[in-house]
Amino acid sequence: MYILEIFRKRRKFTAIFEKAWQLISTNIVYPPDTSDEPAQKLVFFGALAYGAVYQSALAAGMSTSAAHYLARMHMRKYKFENFLTEAVDAIFAASDDEDEQKYSTFFLDRIRDMVQTVFDKKDAACPADIEPAMLELSRFYRKVVFKTD
Repeated sequence: MYILEIFRKRRKFTAIFEKAWQLISTNIVYPPDTSDEPAQKLVFFGALAYGAVYQSALAAGMSTSAAHYLARMHMRKYKFENFLTEAVDAIFAASDDEDEQKYSTFFLDRIRDMVQTVFDKKDAACPADIEPAMLELSRFYRKVVFKTD
């Protein structure tokens, strides 16, 4: 029944997410080797959005199930092609692959740090507060291999 959980904690989530996403989205540092690959940039953007929703939901006191559900629902707003949405979901989906788990954890930890910084500093948060985490995320971005049918 995470729908009820989301409904009850929506106001707190929205306050956290809006502040964090405003700062994150206006200060994105795209991975250096994706300048001529718009699909990779979209996946990176989508992963940032998914992670920001997920971590904001956790900060609002939601369960991990509710946070993942809310993040997936939020991704629908961007109207990505199916292969892009699947690529973003794959970053955060449970996997048996140890490298994928480490990457997902790394990605979510950096976003958690950014969300927490914005939450702690409230209106005093600035781009310099999230810049180190953004640079780390862009440097360690793993390019997605898209499935072809």
